[in-house]
Amino acid sequence: MKKLIFILLAIVALASCQKFLDRQPLDSISSSNFLTNEVEINLGLTGVYNAAQWNYGTTNTPLLKRIESSTDMGMSRKGSDAEDLIVLGDNGPFINGNAIPSSAWSNAYSLVSRANLLLEGMVAGKPNTSATSYNRMRSEALVLRAFAYYNLMAWFGDVVYYTKTLAPAEYETQERVPMAKIAQDLYKDLDEAWAGLPNLNDRGRVNKGAAYGLKAKIALLIQDYATAATASKAVIDLGIYSLNPNFNNLFSLAGQTANSGNEIMFMTQLPQDNANPLSYMPIGLLPRQVLGTSGNNFPTQNIVDKFECTDGKRIDQSPLYDPANPGKNRDKRCKWTIIFPGDTMDVATGTGVSLPYQNPMQRLIYNIYTDTILRYNWSTSAFVKVAGNPDFVSSANSVWQYGSTGAVGGVGYCWKKYIDPSQNAFAGKQGYILLRYADICNGKYSNQFNSYACRSTSCYKPYTGCFSPTCKKRACC
Repeated sequence: MKKLIFILLAIVALASCQKFLDRQPLDSISSSNFLTNEVEINLGLTGVYNAAQWNYGTTNTPLLKRIESSTDMGMSRKGSDAEDLIVLGDNGPFINGNAIPSSAWSNAYSLVSRANLLLEGMVAGKPNTSATSYNRMRSEALVLRAFAYYNLMAWFGDVVYYTKTLAPAEYETQERVPMAKIAQDLYKDLDEAWAGLPNLNDRGRVNKGAAYGLKAKIALLIQDYATAATASKAVIDLGIYSLNPNFNNLFSLAGQTANSGNEIMFMTQLPQDNANPLSYMPIGLLPRQVLGTSGNNFPTQNIVDKFECTDGKRIDQSPLYDPANPGKNRDKRCKWTIIFPGDTMDVATGTGVSLPYQNPMQRLIYNIYTDTILRYNWSTSAFVKVAGNPDFVSSANSVWQYGSTGAVGGVGYCWKKYIDPSQNAFAGKQGYILLRYADICNGKYSNQFNSYACRSTSCYKPYTGCFSPTCKKRACC
């Protein structure tokens, strides 16, 4: 009898122990009780946005900027980076095995997976969430997922496509899907998002313009020009977006915060109330003659040549073009985008650099033709020649000389975009723009009126490096 009682007590104790161990955590959220209300769905959506903050490796440099070196618009010449190998053809151009496409693939599919998880899981919280908020948050997740697939298709063509959470075994069975099929599905998602999103959302979140702006870009990717035109016109007809009258403000922290005209429709952002995370992008864009920097990402001659002259003609057509002074008589955005030899630069670094050469910034005249640096002395208020220019093009070498860390130069130009003199280049807080209204309205700078405006809204042919046969114009935004 005593033995029977002991066995019964053991069974009861074991059952009680199992119930105790199966309890939900009281101080945190678990996967089984998450996304049950509006607050939790919003937290989950924040996680999806976080997955859209694509950086390359641990460098806090926007991945899309690094990928630019895989195009004919930019190049890297450091000698050991993944994009260098792409430029040199040693492990590229954009193939499996290179760290750049590998990072692109993993970042994009991480965003897809988080969006899928939220879109499935948030159904549990629908009864406890207002219809407006629920539809808005679902719409944001749809746009973010579409953003991931747009980039995947732009990089790889036909890709693996799935819109649900997958079991581990299912990942091995997925197959590539034609771009046209993926695009049709994304059109539907973005149509739903258009209906569920506000015209202007909270700062940093996608809105109607981002939804249909992305739809237009997807349509252009598969050469569906009719859909691109319809989506673009819908954004324009909202009447709430315009081009920033100051082009440079698009790439400075203050200008991005003000966002005049709401031109910036979607961008990554960095917190202003914490030291980290921050962006190291400016360090790689500046020439090595700026104290403390290690430039390795440069614009190519190809992008320089894309900018028209002030008469609106291409450089191979305009009598105003001067090969000896290629920055003269050009669309003003040319000099606002690219630093030419002879241009004055203002840069803040704050990395142990002090008077006489930084107060509060470094000022120099960009020089590649002599082994001296024309650096501004803030104590004497004059430019002085400083010997030892790591960017000097030596007559004995066909490439730029090696700097102190082995970096070599590009083709004689540097980026001016995202170089904000008010920001420490080693602790940048500028966001990286993913979609602008200029992408929608085919923006053009008017040298006659000194303003930045949209071209005809009837022209939506994509820019392919030549004049559109329909509009007889081209874009260079």
